[in-house]
Amino acid sequence: MNQHTQGLESSTPAETSTEMLYQLEDLPPMGVSVLLALQHILAAFAGIIAVPLVVCTALGFSVPQTSLVVSASIFVAGIATFIQSKGIGPVGARVPGMMGTDFTFVNPTIAVGSQFGMAGIVAATLSASLVEIVLSRFIKPLMRFFPPLITGTVVALIGITLLPVSMDWAAGGVGSENYGSLQNLSIACGVMALTLTIAHFGRGILRAAAVFIGMVVGYLVCIPLGLVNLSAVGDAPWFALPNIFAYGFHFNWASTLAFVPAYIVSTIGTVGIMMAIGQASGTTMSSKRVSGGCTGGRRGLGNRWCLWCWP
Repeated sequence: MNQHTQGLESSTPAETSTEMLYQLEDLPPMGVSVLLALQHILAAFAGIIAVPLVVCTALGFSVPQTSLVVSASIFVAGIATFIQSKGIGPVGARVPGMMGTDFTFVNPTIAVGSQFGMAGIVAATLSASLVEIVLSRFIKPLMRFFPPLITGTVVALIGITLLPVSMDWAAGGVGSENYGSLQNLSIACGVMALTLTIAHFGRGILRAAAVFIGMVVGYLVCIPLGLVNLSAVGDAPWFALPNIFAYGFHFNWASTLAFVPAYIVSTIGTVGIMMAIGQASGTTMSSKRVSGGCTGGRRGLGNRWCLWCWP
């Protein structure tokens, strides 16, 4: 057993550096579960919709088209998260991992979409996803190529790639009339300071709900300042059925090959994330479990594109 696979094959649970309120299989009280689930959704929401908003803007999609992509992305992220967390047969890592969109796919998506439209993007991402599905079956022998230095760097880069988006949104959003205003930046810094303070000094459920509390306080501050407009939410229907393959399917080898490098990077990132989740939750991540995590991510991706949304 080499040093790179030792963490995967260890028979003892991974050590955690912070005290956990609940273990992986614990069932918190209903009120706590709802609160933490809501916080998890709100924290993941921005990351899920960021990629479709960036790409839809770059490709010049209309508002209805963009709304469809964003809605489908959120819908399938929930399905993929359930599969990843609970597991279905060999699919899913069975750890609490939120599945969402990935900035790794932004450049190939824009490149393919500018030439072949949505039909080309759908075909390319579905066909190229077979690369990661195949790689997921060989995680154990491939782990020698995924040392902690590589997986850790990839996971760090995933967070770093979100910084430009978070900075733009903290400034008011690209195209906003008051972009970069003192008001916007003050609110963003205040919410961040409050969240970090609660996370550091809080105890129990207060500390666990730091992100949720920061978001709620931020909204309450923004409402009297006229920065919250919920008219579009009020006009939207309560329920709508997904539209499968709404824009067709156009296969092209060049488009498929454009996505292959992104899937390889995604595999490395998924391995790193699964290992990080295992360490944080005190769960032993065997190669089989990590393989199921990679497969779960790509199966969810396939469902996502059938419903016309983002990888």
